[in-house]
Amino acid sequence: MSQVRRHFVTDDPRIVRGILQDTGRHRKTRKRRPVFGRGIVTSEGKAWEAQRALARDFFNAALAERIKAVARSRTEEMLRDWARSGPERACRPEMSRLVLGIMGEALFGVDPRPWEDVFERALAVLLPPKPSTARLLWHRLSRGSSSPYVAALRDLEKLVDWLCRKAPPGSLTRHLADAAIEGIPLREQVSTYLLASTDTTATFLSWTMALWAWNPAAQQRSRTDSAYRDACLQESLRLFPPIWRMARRAEHADPALGIRKGEEVIFLPYLLHRHRDYWTEPDRFRPERFLSEAEAARGRPAFLPFGAGPRACPGAALSLRTGQIVTALVLHRFSWEPASGSFPVPEPLFTLRPHGGVPIRITARST
Repeated sequence: MSQVRRHFVTDDPRIVRGILQDTGRHRKTRKRRPVFGRGIVTSEGKAWEAQRALARDFFNAALAERIKAVARSRTEEMLRDWARSGPERACRPEMSRLVLGIMGEALFGVDPRPWEDVFERALAVLLPPKPSTARLLWHRLSRGSSSPYVAALRDLEKLVDWLCRKAPPGSLTRHLADAAIEGIPLREQVSTYLLASTDTTATFLSWTMALWAWNPAAQQRSRTDSAYRDACLQESLRLFPPIWRMARRAEHADPALGIRKGEEVIFLPYLLHRHRDYWTEPDRFRPERFLSEAEAARGRPAFLPFGAGPRACPGAALSLRTGQIVTALVLHRFSWEPASGSFPVPEPLFTLRPHGGVPIRITARST
């Protein structure tokens, strides 16, 4: 008779923040390790500390300036293509290609466009909503298998190996290679940054575009009011946080909470961001909430789009800055409306993607 596994699920922001802060008592689960390896997302202890130190060194003011320039040039290139082609667009594929190009050039110093289709296909296969560690590990070990997982993993490894070979001076890849952390292969570190930086930011931008498509007044106001535009980005992250589910493994029992040693503690930013004790009209798109200091302060404890504590996402500012630049340029050049009648349904994969790709119909603006 199989043993029933218990999980501890909480929507109390105070408990969640305490768990995220106390990395000694609560550690990352290993469910993503077959894909991310021992990169910064899944590693623990000294291996994680060494990678976090490298991230702090690299994610600096110089990178912010590089992101600004690359995001602008790549977005303008995308918009020129929009102007030449038809009015029907699908936001999610467009944003995925755009962000892959931005991160490829800004972080890794290369142009990854030849790999766009391979990368998008690999994401869908390698990062399902709730992977089975045993199943993924079996596929990873079964190198002769013809499963879609093995094919996607091989494609991703080819892309990452290409990034490693092409790494120019000043790139993240070269930065990681020069440090040569013992026991952490360069491929696993690069793969982690590639997957984490592109999928989350592309998803964030896709939802923002969708919210503006279905809220034309907010779209219009965002063209002339930068504070309101930034509030819309925050509201997009609140309603549809790309990282919608987090989990930790309890290293010690917590009798006060009823948590046993070894149990998985699960919390969903998607639910925290809609907690009625912290948010007024939590299911409604109301960017104004982030323009009110009192209202924003009330919701801040339950706002975790990039995690919290020592293991908060090191690229949070990078993602937000990319979003600001991309959306400002798109709003200036185009207006858009839904090309289908229904607002996208969230699809809980590794990130909370909009199902169906967000089809829109664009119209060039006279500027």
